[in-house]
Amino acid sequence: MKHNRVLSVGWGVTALLVAVALVLWQLARSNDPADYRSSIAEVRAIQQLAADWSIETARVRSDPLADFDSLAAFIPRMDQLKQNLVNAVWGIPDVPDRLSNEVSAYVNALEAREERIERFKTGYAITRNSARYLPLAASTIVQSPDADAELSNGISALANDINAYLAAPSENAKGRLTVAIEHLSGLADGRQPPLRDHLTNFFAHAEVLMEQQAPTSELFSQATSGDISDLSSQLINGLGIELAKKEKLNANYLNGILGTGGVLTLTWIAIGAVRLRSGQEPEATAAAVIEADAAAPLASRASGDGWAAAMDLLQHRILSQEVAARMAEAAEGIGEELSRLPNPGNAIPGDDYNGALRELTAVREQVEQLEGLANHLSSYAGTGGSEVSYTLVDLNDCVRDVLEMADAEDAAEVTTEFGDVPEI
Repeated sequence: MKHNRVLSVGWGVTALLVAVALVLWQLARSNDPADYRSSIAEVRAIQQLAADWSIETARVRSDPLADFDSLAAFIPRMDQLKQNLVNAVWGIPDVPDRLSNEVSAYVNALEAREERIERFKTGYAITRNSARYLPLAASTIVQSPDADAELSNGISALANDINAYLAAPSENAKGRLTVAIEHLSGLADGRQPPLRDHLTNFFAHAEVLMEQQAPTSELFSQATSGDISDLSSQLINGLGIELAKKEKLNANYLNGILGTGGVLTLTWIAIGAVRLRSGQEPEATAAAVIEADAAAPLASRASGDGWAAAMDLLQHRILSQEVAARMAEAAEGIGEELSRLPNPGNAIPGDDYNGALRELTAVREQVEQLEGLANHLSSYAGTGGSEVSYTLVDLNDCVRDVLEMADAEDAAEVTTEFGDVPEI
């Protein structure tokens, strides 16, 4: 009978601890920080690609003969990295709104960078073409037999001033060039072809350079600035903070699982020790106990076995104290982790919310039962907060209570022989 009760308690504790371990394992799986790691990797890749893009833009600007195919090649690569980042971050169930907003702002900044580079390509292609043909148009005018000295000198001076303006564009220089073009346009009035056509071509290139050079330079500065690198560092820092939280929470879940395993091991060690001690004692029926009491006074028997009984009780209490301490520690740790869990409604769809809430409620109830069992063991060991009282009991009443609790008469034919024995 005693063995069965011990085994029942053992299997009950085992079921409880296994349930807690499974819940913690499921929570650890749903708390996988891999998405944050992949997001950080995508941001680093974008940061490096943006830096390479800026370097290539500067190289193209410094090479008068460079084409724009190398700049265009960055666009599909950047689009793929942006899509990977968005998928990774938005795939995280409990990603903070603040972090989602930062990712959206980061993607918008990348798209703005692409637009500036495209506008720079268009403006630079125009200015580079005009800068290439302006000296040729000026040389053609100066060498024309129909050009007088005043016109030739004015065209040569304007070409030089435009070259200086291209190196350092400013509003003052642009104003002076505008006045010079208007003056030379007056001198060109009435000229006959082909000189008139050469002058029209020259003035057209000059006006393009004055109108496009400053905006193109500004676009180049924006396209090669370090704003993407700064935003990448900020986003990596934000993702890293969330990653650290996830890893810490997963470590707590793992410690909880290990704790439940340790408590389960200690529980079965205790059960094995109790069964081993019980198996070494000779079994006795109620009648045998009564006959032994009739044959010898209780006091004479207790004089020889009192020390052994006291030592046996002390060993059981020491073992119970150790098991109770382990169980209480595990229950407290699991309870703390469960209390830190967010409201399931924040991350679980409506159809699954009630089920998740019931599951968490059941786990919390099981943890409370584990704490209660630990308190009972502590009381038995004499280390609990409650007082342990002792009183005299009648062995005959004990036998009756056991038979009644076990429903023995319903399972077998039971014969009892009660006698007049002293209380203990």
